[in-house]
Amino acid sequence: MTGTLLIFGFGFSAEAVWQRVRNSFDHCVATTRSGDKFESISAAGAEPLIFDGVSADGAMIRAVGEATHILVSIAPNEAGDPVINAFSNEIAAAGNLEWIGYLSTVGVYGDHDGAWVNEETPCQPVSTRAIQRINAETAWQAIAGKTGLPLAIFRLSGIYGPGRNVFVNMER
Repeated sequence: MTGTLLIFGFGFSAEAVWQRVRNSFDHCVATTRSGDKFESISAAGAEPLIFDGVSADGAMIRAVGEATHILVSIAPNEAGDPVINAFSNEIAAAGNLEWIGYLSTVGVYGDHDGAWVNEETPCQPVSTRAIQRINAETAWQAIAGKTGLPLAIFRLSGIYGPGRNVFVNMER
């Protein structure tokens, strides 16, 4: 595979995905909220761009237009999914785009009292954050339905990166 992967939100999980698939792409553009992470993004082999979660500037619009694959790792908020809010028209019109991936959370399943869940388990989100995630998943599914683009939703469980997990929090 060749092409350009555009990663919205180059955090721990998104970077792990990039390291796993980087030989499949000619180029990667990865966003961050501040220039402080430019050096580490460049060191990871990606081109850094600023996306503040609101503004759709010219460089970001070009990146969406040139992307063959988009991976979204930015959490939604009370206003919805920041990527959809800023770039839904550009994504719908992106002629090179072949695939969209969305990193979500198993939190969308809700509390099943320790029982196993899988992709067939009905979502019963409880927390505000999980409700926002299921709403974002639904919005991405609508975009995929309108554009005919394949969409992969990855529901991650408790992956927050080094020093940022429930065990560290309990220890503190």
